[in-house]
Amino acid sequence: MHTISFYSFKGGVGRTLALVNVGVELAMTGRRVLLVDFDLEAPGIDTFEELRGPGGQPGLVDFVTDFMMSGTPPDVLQYVYEASLPEEAKGELRVMGAGRRDAAYGQKLAAIDWQHLYSQMEGYLFIEDLKIQWAEKLMPDYVLIDSRTGHTEVGGICTRQLPDTVVILFMPNEQNLCGLKYVVQSIRNEMNGPVPKKINIEFVVSNVPNLDDEEAILARMMKRFSSELEFRSPHAIQRYDSLALLNQSIFVSQRPKSRLARQYRALLQRLAEHNTEDRTGVLRYLDRQMKADYLDSIESQREVRSRIDAIVEYHANDSEIVFASALCYRDRGLLDQSNTWFEKSVELARLGGAEPAPRALLERATARAAAGRDQDAKADLLEVIVHKKANPLELRRAIEMLRRIDETALVAIETAPAMQDIDVDEASMIATSLASSRRLHAVAKSVLMAAKARCPKDAELSFRWRNETALALIGLGEFQEAMTVIGEDRVHCQQPHIADAFNYAMASWGSTRHLPIEIIQKVVELDANQPNDSVDANCEECLALCLALLGKGSEAKARLANARNRIREVPVPTFSCWSYTAVRPPVFEEHLNAIAALIEGEHLTPEFMSSEVKQIGENTMTT
Repeated sequence: MHTISFYSFKGGVGRTLALVNVGVELAMTGRRVLLVDFDLEAPGIDTFEELRGPGGQPGLVDFVTDFMMSGTPPDVLQYVYEASLPEEAKGELRVMGAGRRDAAYGQKLAAIDWQHLYSQMEGYLFIEDLKIQWAEKLMPDYVLIDSRTGHTEVGGICTRQLPDTVVILFMPNEQNLCGLKYVVQSIRNEMNGPVPKKINIEFVVSNVPNLDDEEAILARMMKRFSSELEFRSPHAIQRYDSLALLNQSIFVSQRPKSRLARQYRALLQRLAEHNTEDRTGVLRYLDRQMKADYLDSIESQREVRSRIDAIVEYHANDSEIVFASALCYRDRGLLDQSNTWFEKSVELARLGGAEPAPRALLERATARAAAGRDQDAKADLLEVIVHKKANPLELRRAIEMLRRIDETALVAIETAPAMQDIDVDEASMIATSLASSRRLHAVAKSVLMAAKARCPKDAELSFRWRNETALALIGLGEFQEAMTVIGEDRVHCQQPHIADAFNYAMASWGSTRHLPIEIIQKVVELDANQPNDSVDANCEECLALCLALLGKGSEAKARLANARNRIREVPVPTFSCWSYTAVRPPVFEEHLNAIAALIEGEHLTPEFMSSEVKQIGENTMTT
């Protein structure tokens, strides 16, 4: 049970309307909700048509009066009624109103001396008993309390003793700022009381006109509120001019697409994040923590850590929440905790008869590999590769990891379910990850051919498929097939793509062992007609090779120098035209040295043309 009090220092900010809309939306979405009207001098919850109870229904004033007369807390069920909800509602909504509105109501209210109740009749324990009865007899997910305004005894009960969270609604003016300082500080001081209690506070700037702030009036006041009340990002509920307000319409159910309904739902989402028992709210909270700015203070990070500990303890059998908690632990450098819960999340999924999510398997594999458990990590990665729900990014990550552990296992990709309906974009992305060795070119070819039937007419995607397929085929030594894929007509057209022309030239050279000078010259001409300010190391290497083959030594050396600079500026694995595989920077520089030797007159041929190609050579990406 999570108790939320709605408080405002002054009226006129839509406090009760906000409470009712949040409560109804909670009930509509499957939660059990109790609304409690503690604004005894000006009760308003039961004035909403949908929330009216049976005539003569006793409420909170009667509950307190009966206790003061008998000395024994009465049964709370006698003072609560069930409200009507739309048929589509998934939860339930109960109301504990202010009391029976008869001639005696005012007398009963005036007779309640809250100070006497607390000092002489153990009022604190009486209110604690009320909380226990709510929890045990009504079993609500949420209790929403409408508090009285100002500085009052009832206000203290509603803002300090009862709630887990307090929603403070305010208009940003001097009167509210002065009044709220004491209230906010009193709430925060509960942490230093005899029984330390952390109460969450959500600030809601409400009923503010949606107007241009040309003179920065609102901005200045909000800056003062933020500084003096110590909060960062308040929720906003803007003024909403509608005659429906006169009818006390509940906007989330009657006008669900209105701006006001959307703002109430957004407030609900923020409130639900504070409730450790609310699964949806917890997942939103964990997701927000994964995206959080880590410039927070040490104290706030400690609070976050404590909250995650509480969440994972309460939801220890929920695979999705356990996994999200593990991600949060990992992002905070708590690797022992994260690894423990990554393991648990996968186990929980299996115990529930479900297939673990690919991402959970990937994270567990990462943790296992870091701990030196390569065979266990390999098992997880292979499971990702054959997972029916693995997306291309997850497949690519699994491929990258498995390639480092045991690349021979990557043949499993060819029969993976995802390959049956893979599209060109996805296939190209996966093929790029498989370019790290000649052994894997065969797997890349299989992946690309599986996507061929779904190759769209889109020119960019068609080129991407053609280019990746040509790279794999040339890397395998299947030069004629590469030439067929590229197509001679594309090379000899008026404006061929430079990559098509280069790959066709290399495939022709590998096939015939004769230099296709005309096509190589065309590559150089195409390069001269396009900007070179963002050319990467591979492009510079390709042009250096072409210029070397044309006997233009000085120009070839200049491109080699550019390639060296690029690979040193960005030292990452890079595709090399000398081997037609992706290689690490030191190997890439060795290939540049080979081209330099070719410029100086040595009789060399690129590695992709060597006889070892067809024997499926070594992994050029191995450390």
